[in-house]
Amino acid sequence: RSRGLGDVYKRQIVTSNGYNGISVSNAVSTISNNTVNNNSNAGIYFSGSAFTIDNNHVNGTSGRGIIAYGTGNISANTVTNNTDGGIYHGGSTGDVVANTVTGNTSTHGAGVYFGSTGDIRDNSITNNTAGSYGGGIWAISVSYTHLTLPTSDLV
Repeated sequence: RSRGLGDVYKRQIVTSNGYNGISVSNAVSTISNNTVNNNSNAGIYFSGSAFTIDNNHVNGTSGRGIIAYGTGNISANTVTNNTDGGIYHGGSTGDVVANTVTGNTSTHGAGVYFGSTGDIRDNSITNNTAGSYGGGIWAISVSYTHLTLPTSDLV
């Protein structure tokens, strides 16, 4: 599904699509309370100005579970068993908060790949495997004075 301009995506079940499960571009959007399974590129893909991605369940995607470019927060999602990583936050600012990220694999940043300025906090990031860097978290190109990891469970 691709839409734009201030959309709200809630309570959808999106399974086994040929590309992104939910794809939103050039918008201010909320993506919330969805179940997204077994898609081929990304479970949830956002590219635009501002976003909220929360309370989704993303599992078994052959790409990354959640990919977000823009300013916004990724919170309270369950992201499991994706083959190119769990969460990618590549926007300018935003936080990754209170997510459960487990069983993902990737070359870099298998659990969380963070290329923004903001906080990573209160997450459970467990049993993710990277081929080289950041099995749990790979934070690059960020201001480390703004990167915090309090009360996150990293295993």
